[in-house]
Amino acid sequence: GVVNLLGATSLLPPGIEAQVEAEQGIGQALPILSQFVILDLHGKKQPAYLIGYDPEQGGGPWRITAGREPQTDSEMIFDRVLAERHDLALGDSLELMGQDFTIVGLSDGTTSWMTSFFFIRKPAAEDLLRAPGAVSFLLVTPAEGADLNTLVRRLDDLEGVNALTKTAMAANDLKLFAKVFSAPL
Repeated sequence: GVVNLLGATSLLPPGIEAQVEAEQGIGQALPILSQFVILDLHGKKQPAYLIGYDPEQGGGPWRITAGREPQTDSEMIFDRVLAERHDLALGDSLELMGQDFTIVGLSDGTTSWMTSFFFIRKPAAEDLLRAPGAVSFLLVTPAEGADLNTLVRRLDDLEGVNALTKTAMAANDLKLFAKVFSAPL
């Protein structure tokens, strides 16, 4: 029933990654584990969006402007804009949900007016969220020549799955935030 990336917590059924990968027309299925969190940065509460991913597979930051991908479960990539706002740099330590992480990379294009994204290895996210093996979303790339609409319908038929295109997901996120903030504005 989840129809957007940022408006709800998503947890896919166990084993769904293998089911999706077995479907005809799948080029790649990248598992991520995501969750909104509140960071305490210099005495200020800051909402942020945690993405747990596998650096070798993908699904993490789309542009790293400094540093590198996390190589251990105690390393993170932090949004460059948020880092600048709070005077954070490569090599700095940041406490997250009782665990210390070292900033080893800075990402660009990962902030918005509402929140910023930061990225850790998926096993580290599983430990933090106490959810071993959990998957929030599968980022699916169709195989070359696959019919996107047919693939979306087949994936949507899987138990516990709501399949959406990237365009539909983005439109749903915009619609949600426009609705939430239109009343106060």
